Amino acid sequence: MRFRSLIQWVAVQIRDRVENGILILSPLGRMDHAGSEAFHEAVGQWIAKEHRAILVDFQEVTFLSSMGIRALVGTSQELTRCGGRLALTGLSGALDTLFDTAGIRSLFPIFASTGEALQSDIWPRAA
Repeated sequence: MRFRSLIQWVAVQIRDRVENGILILSPLGRMDHAGSEAFHEAVGQWIAKEHRAILVDFQEVTFLSSMGIRALVGTSQELTRCGGRLALTGLSGALDTLFDTAGIRSLFPIFASTGEALQSDIWPRAA
């Protein structure tokens, strides 16, 4: 049997940092099926550690599938149930168009920059 090509699937990498009590997640790469599962699992661990304010920076995301959108919606719903908030930043080009076309822009607070998001009053207050 001959193979024309070999495709290596790599889950998305996620950098994280906390600023002003807000967990900032920066996914790198593709949020396809595998990447979305990795993202959702990682976010679940941060939520279990009591992070209730999460900002996702999409500057280095090269692809977002319907599974990626589903992971974002699920995360937002989970945070809302426990008094938290999910917001997005770094949408540009194709991702910005995708959010408009799919009609999901209204589901999330979306900020032009991380700085703008950090200054916003949308975040839950620490207990």
